[in-house]
Amino acid sequence: MPDETPLTEEELAIEMQDWGWYDGLDGWSPKRRNDPGYMDSYRAGQRERECRLEYEAAERRAAERRAEERRLEEEAELEAMMEAERQAAEAEAYEEYYRKSWMEDE
Repeated sequence: MPDETPLTEEELAIEMQDWGWYDGLDGWSPKRRNDPGYMDSYRAGQRERECRLEYEAAERRAAERRAEERRLEEEAELEAMMEAERQAAEAEAYEEYYRKSWMEDE
């Protein structure tokens, strides 16, 4: 069974420091400034966030590029349909013209 006696202030301070805390002006706070492990993990977290933002930006650019490609394809299809309709109307007009010419010749 562990010893249930309360720690003295000095023992508590040693225990807290062992667990990565320091006694600042506003009470006990986690070690940050002088803890190289904290700074390493902070930098790794920063880099992870930067990479995630870069990845999300790349995904957005790819989605925009795909949307632009789709828009251009749809525009090309529409132009092709309009050109086909124009050619059909032109062929019909020539046919009507030649039919009238042929009827006049007879």
